[in-house]
Amino acid sequence: MRTNILGNQFDNVLKATSTIRESLYGLGGNDTFSLYHHDAGSSTVPDLSDRFFGGGGSDWLGSLSFDLTADGQLNDYRGLSFVGGKGYDTVSSDVTVQMTGGFTLDLGQIKTSVTSVEHWDYDIALLTSTGSGDFVVRSGKKDDTLEIQQLASAAGNDVQVRTLGGDDKVFYTAYQDVDDLLVKTGVGHDYFEFNGDWTVSAGLRVFTGKGKDTVIINGSTLATPDSLTATISTGSGADTIVLEGMHAERLDAGSGADDIYVLTGNFTNAADAISTGAGKDQLFLELDAYSTVAILDDFSAADDVFVFDAEEATASVPRNTDVTFKRSVWKNSDEDRLYMNNAKDKLFYGDNILVEFTTDVELTADNFTVGTWEF
Repeated sequence: MRTNILGNQFDNVLKATSTIRESLYGLGGNDTFSLYHHDAGSSTVPDLSDRFFGGGGSDWLGSLSFDLTADGQLNDYRGLSFVGGKGYDTVSSDVTVQMTGGFTLDLGQIKTSVTSVEHWDYDIALLTSTGSGDFVVRSGKKDDTLEIQQLASAAGNDVQVRTLGGDDKVFYTAYQDVDDLLVKTGVGHDYFEFNGDWTVSAGLRVFTGKGKDTVIINGSTLATPDSLTATISTGSGADTIVLEGMHAERLDAGSGADDIYVLTGNFTNAADAISTGAGKDQLFLELDAYSTVAILDDFSAADDVFVFDAEEATASVPRNTDVTFKRSVWKNSDEDRLYMNNAKDKLFYGDNILVEFTTDVELTADNFTVGTWEF
């Protein structure tokens, strides 16, 4: 005989218990369901006799647990029954795996009996690197969120993260060195964010597919100028790219109206090399009186603009974001001023060359504005 556990029209938290053959109904609201795992000594075993029904709302079921360093298999939850129902529903999993050269962690091979689930969330722990060749993490065809923590060094192995269709998010945190991290996202509105621990050395290659993608490189926690290299290529679409400015990164922005944030850091002359690509692009440029922050290959005076942070004017030490085209005004100023020298194809801030252009440009006041930043 089944035991029914019922929610209501509100947001419910429904937890399966040690009782077998339970049916949990969320009914209305955004409900949270928890699986029950029986203690099996050195491991746990999921109770797959239970049934979960989300109903209306955006519901969440967790957490599936796959320890592939022990005896875990991707079909351990093949009998799991969850009907998400109406709304945007999520199944969450914890995955532990070794970075074995030549092995692909194919998350699309996880076997369950769930239906009407739009989003899969994975918390992935990467342990000891072994063997030779590429270690690959590949997502499924739904909307996937991959929160990857690299806990061991991958200095001897190449690591790849590949997403397929869907609107995917990848958060990668390196606590140890990774010589070559390749990230490729498929078609969809995808998001990639990299974070590294202070002592880490990292080499990144990021390629996004067609869609409105976001790429954020948080390298400001990496200790030395040469501890991070990053090459980023975005596909067609209105993409957002955030370059943290502590290290020299290479960006090839594809076609589309892109937002490119060029931030500054503690290392001098770690300029980002940027090709804006076709489209009406915005470059959000942080002021820096000490180093060149960007070298621009194909800035279009007809289409592209620089956007300075409106908060600069209201900071505790306000900075002038007005751009002058007159050398005399710049030289005679009592404060650091932005000066565009079209003859030399350089944008100055104070005595510092802030941006260099590799092509001849003839910029006007229309190429500079002030706005509210999102990053």
